[in-house]
Amino acid sequence: MRSLLLCLLAWACTAEKYDFEPTVLELGTPKLLRTVAMYTHADAPEKSNKANNPKGESYIKIKLDFTSTQEMKSEKVVTAVMQAHTLDFIGTSVAGGKRYCCSQEEVTQGLCKIGDLIIHPQADVDVQTFTANFEGSKTTTVSGTFNVKHTGQHLLVVASCEAEGKLTVSGTGVWMNPYGYLSGQVYGFMAFYGNMALLYLAVGLVWFILNCMYFKEVFALQNCVAAALGICMVEMATWYFDYEHLNKIGTRNSGAIFFGIFTSSVRKAISRMLILAVSFGWGVVKPSLGPAQCKITALGGVYFIFEFALEMVVRWSHHREVNSSVRMFLALPVSICNAIFYWWIFVTLYRLIAKLEARNQAIKLQLYKRFTNVLIASLLASVGFAIYQMYFLAKKKMLTEWNKMWILDGGFEEMAYSAILFVIAFLWRPSNNSRRYAYAQVGDNRGEEDDFGDLEDNDIPLSNINHRMATFQDDEGPEPKFTVDVDSDDGSGSDDLVRDVTGKID
Repeated sequence: MRSLLLCLLAWACTAEKYDFEPTVLELGTPKLLRTVAMYTHADAPEKSNKANNPKGESYIKIKLDFTSTQEMKSEKVVTAVMQAHTLDFIGTSVAGGKRYCCSQEEVTQGLCKIGDLIIHPQADVDVQTFTANFEGSKTTTVSGTFNVKHTGQHLLVVASCEAEGKLTVSGTGVWMNPYGYLSGQVYGFMAFYGNMALLYLAVGLVWFILNCMYFKEVFALQNCVAAALGICMVEMATWYFDYEHLNKIGTRNSGAIFFGIFTSSVRKAISRMLILAVSFGWGVVKPSLGPAQCKITALGGVYFIFEFALEMVVRWSHHREVNSSVRMFLALPVSICNAIFYWWIFVTLYRLIAKLEARNQAIKLQLYKRFTNVLIASLLASVGFAIYQMYFLAKKKMLTEWNKMWILDGGFEEMAYSAILFVIAFLWRPSNNSRRYAYAQVGDNRGEEDDFGDLEDNDIPLSNINHRMATFQDDEGPEPKFTVDVDSDDGSGSDDLVRDVTGKID
């Protein structure tokens, strides 16, 4: 029983006006209905909420309906609200496990009465029980208010120690923290998403100003970075207002959840595709992705479908119980797609860096080496964080450090992604030298005297190059001159890509 409860504690609960769906109770076995982290007024990050809790009270209100398939006499059901650590003091150890319902032995010891839960008295045990008797009926109701006296995880447990036949429980519950309806596990998300939305807004404004200052130097990759920044800002703002609404009203807005999940899934898919395109040297070493573009798009599309479905299940499980096998089924293809993205990114980066080294492209080589170092650092950080997650769960720290759950439940991933995107934005920021890093159609394999780089054999089809010979004169006249017009594949126009080349013709 205890191991089951501990596993359920790892799930963050968010909808604090909660409607319990009918749940079957087993005779003699307590059923955990809800786990919510609660603050006292003194410990709360915000002391009150003018909209719904001006006095900054912290309490739990319940109203539960019990229904049996047969008429009861004097049988009763027990509802208990308690702190998570008090589970150690509930029940008595017996051969093969624990007994939770009071027997004649505990009655003799003065611990409880027949039909009650066994609760061993302790100075710091904060437990309140509510009892309901059937009294010859098939239904009964229990209601009450639990005032929070200690900060920590609080459990709602129901137990039937006497009722025979099939017994179901349903009803409603309200969990009110001093600052509003948000539970302590996810309160950090509201501030996090609000701050991230402001950060993306600030970075987006800087990016917009740079685009206006150097609009003639902007190329396709920088436009994609601008789109990614915009999507991220919308996503963070959506989740912030969703949690703000939940904190004030106590229920979630289904439209905001759907839109947030959609933008989040789009952002994750596009970000992986963008990083992969950068690794191919798109816009810097080559004007287009060629045949790889269809493969990248297909992989991104598959990732989006499974990520969207997984996010829907995860967000739904925050306030409704979802079969763990469904999450595992959807998490597997998402993990496979992530593995393919990582493998493909590092393989293409390795080949690109080797090509730049061979051609002595020092400036672009330094750029991609910095980018590679950032990706390696993010990968190592993710591995380290995964190890910490396993340690956190193995040590059952969710019971005492529940205020960190928002970091484990997506906060770290968001910060890691934002760091990579900000690095890309910094390395490829618009400037008067942006074309130094843009793909160039004319160059010299021997070095980078020309800021535009080098010309690959397969980068520019011969059909795109028009050689127009100018006037040839004799040795005493001006040097022969011809121009090379190159049609730009990245849409930046051909005017900037026209070079005058002079030289002697022997």
